[in-house]
Amino acid sequence: MYELIQDSKYKGGDFFNFSKTTLLPRHRWYHLKEGFSASLVEEAINQKLSGKVRSLRIFEPFGGTGTTPLVAALNHHQSTAIEVNPFLAFTAKVKTSAGKWNTDRFNVYVNRIIEESTRGEYSPLEGFSTFTERDVLTKWLFNKSVLRRYTSLVKVIDDVGGTYRDSLKLAAIVAAYDCCNARRDGKALRYKKNWKDLKYSDKEFVNRFRVRASVMGQDVASHSINSEFRPIIINGDSRKLLSTLDNKSFDLVVTSPPYLNSFDYSDIYRPELFLGGYVKDNNELKSLRLKTLRSHVQTLWTDDMSFESMLLNPIKERLKNNEMLWNKNIPLMVHAYFDDMHQLFQELKPKLRRNGQVWLVVSTSAFGGVHIPVDLILADAAIQAGFSLQGIHCLRQLRTSGQQWKHFATKLPPLRESLLIMSV
Repeated sequence: MYELIQDSKYKGGDFFNFSKTTLLPRHRWYHLKEGFSASLVEEAINQKLSGKVRSLRIFEPFGGTGTTPLVAALNHHQSTAIEVNPFLAFTAKVKTSAGKWNTDRFNVYVNRIIEESTRGEYSPLEGFSTFTERDVLTKWLFNKSVLRRYTSLVKVIDDVGGTYRDSLKLAAIVAAYDCCNARRDGKALRYKKNWKDLKYSDKEFVNRFRVRASVMGQDVASHSINSEFRPIIINGDSRKLLSTLDNKSFDLVVTSPPYLNSFDYSDIYRPELFLGGYVKDNNELKSLRLKTLRSHVQTLWTDDMSFESMLLNPIKERLKNNEMLWNKNIPLMVHAYFDDMHQLFQELKPKLRRNGQVWLVVSTSAFGGVHIPVDLILADAAIQAGFSLQGIHCLRQLRTSGQQWKHFATKLPPLRESLLIMSV
């Protein structure tokens, strides 16, 4: 039904490799494992401009930590992004902050914060869940000295305030995560093998904070953002907030929605959400989870779906009563994911100007030995919403688990990451 372009001109590391992006100024302030390539955003902009010199209006419905709006701002384009995770939205705002800093004053500010936070302070996270050591736990996320110094340091940052407050708060959160006993691995936080031997301390936290702050100072000095092009970053659910934006506002959308991989992004970013005070308890975390795209089974989603597709129907049948599924709610999740994306496409189309384009990166998935061609089904959902398909480009092949791979008669990795280009 839809042709996949295997030998695409976009195939190659520059268009999918986020690790290269994490080395770039401002982008490197926080590493989002699920991020996508800044090069891809630049390519989309260049293709849309076609040699013309003008300022585009760019939109990103799944803002993450701001790759799309940051590239837009550094290249003098207007942009708006929506991100449901409040910590990630905060990070995007900090990365795209405008203006220049006085380097000497910034360094004095950093030193003052460190000096005034030496005593540490009791953290409200002590004894909560698995955040710190207590009698019933054999593993915990943070050693108390790290958490107490972090708490004291952030309090000084808030008390002093000023131009650098948000940037240094981000540096503190990231430095604390640097000293976390666990790390993100796939869909979970997993404890580092030698986490007890590492013995993270308040001294290590301060060293990490100083390094993070220094990098920020260097990047702002070399890559300042003009206030005219500072993006609008909105924290919320794009499925609901899109209707509040003006019609025919944007020339280009560059995005990568959550993949259909059952990752609960509200859970794997739990340390930062609690450290930053963006959620106060598990009820608030649950409330955030309910606002996310229906791409995981950590919530039992309601069966209120209208989207249907000739491509999706046989997938649903193969998943139905599939004894190899690790969770019985996977069939519901799969249908709900495409229903959400179809709704988003419907809301998105009126927001684009004539000849507006959407560049969307996504991967296929597999559950219970069933390959789900997410890229093809999303193309169908977009066409049903009124978009014209310009191409489905394979960016790279992806591995899946050995348990899944054995069900596919192929020597190549059975999954793929693709770029969909659509227009109105």
